[in-house]
Amino acid sequence: MIRQSVAIFATRTWGEAMYGEIVAHRVRQLIANSGRSQGEFAALAGLDPSKMSKSLSGARRFTSLDLARIAELGGVTVDWLLGADETPALAARLSSPPGSSTASAAQEAERLAQLRADLAFLGYRQQATLPQAPLQGSWWIGQGQQLAAWALDRAHMAEADPSQTRDLAELIENVFGIDVAISDLPDGFDGLACGGDQARLIVVGTSTVPSRQRFTLAHELGHVLAGDDQGLLVDVDIYDKRHSRQSSEIRANAFATAFLLP
Repeated sequence: MIRQSVAIFATRTWGEAMYGEIVAHRVRQLIANSGRSQGEFAALAGLDPSKMSKSLSGARRFTSLDLARIAELGGVTVDWLLGADETPALAARLSSPPGSSTASAAQEAERLAQLRADLAFLGYRQQATLPQAPLQGSWWIGQGQQLAAWALDRAHMAEADPSQTRDLAELIENVFGIDVAISDLPDGFDGLACGGDQARLIVVGTSTVPSRQRFTLAHELGHVLAGDDQGLLVDVDIYDKRHSRQSSEIRANAFATAFLLP
C-alpha cells in the first residue's frame, strides 16, 4: 500500500516493473560494446562467469556490488543499469495553473515509483489486475462504460462495491493491485495516474470535499486501466467542461461515473 493522509505515509512495492530484464538487457549492451566475451567481461568486473550467466538468464539477481563493478567497467552509472532514466507515462489532473503543484506532483510520483523500483529489484513485485481485451468501438463514453463494467465485475468478484465503500483507495489497491497515495500537495492538486509499463500508481490530493476526491480516484483509475499515455496534463478544475473535449478525459469521466454510480 502507498497511502498518505496529512502526515501518515505507508508504502507497498512498485509492481510488475520487470527490472531484472532491464538490468540484464543493459549489461548485455555493455558486454557487446566492450568487444569482449561474456566470460572476459565478467572476469574484468570481478564476477564469476557462471554467476554472470545466471544473472543474465534471471536465475540469479545481480547484487549491488555486482552492479557497481559492472557500471564502473562499462563507464555508466548504476542508475542507468537499473533503467532509472526511463520515465513512466503520466496522466495528470491539476486544479490550478501549471507551476509548483505540477512539479510537486511529478516529484512525488517519481519518488513513489523509485520505491517501487528499488523493491521490485529485490524481488517484491506488485501484481496489478488489468483488462486484457482491447476496448471496442470509437465512442469514448461507450468505452468508459465498457471499462467500468469490467472493473465492477472484478470488484464484485472480490465482494467489494465501489458505490458503497467508504475507502475507495483501499478498494482500488485490494481489487486491482494499483498503489494509491493521498498526499497533501500544494495549489489545489487533484490527482495523477502513472500508467506506463513500469508503474501502476495513482496520486490524489487531500480534499475537504469527499465526493471530489472519490471522483478523482475513479477518474485516475480509468486512466490506468485504459492504459492512457498522455504525459502531464493540466486542468484548471476537475469539473472544467473544456477538459471534456479530450477523448481520454471523456472516457475517464464516463468510467468514473459508471464505476461509482452503476
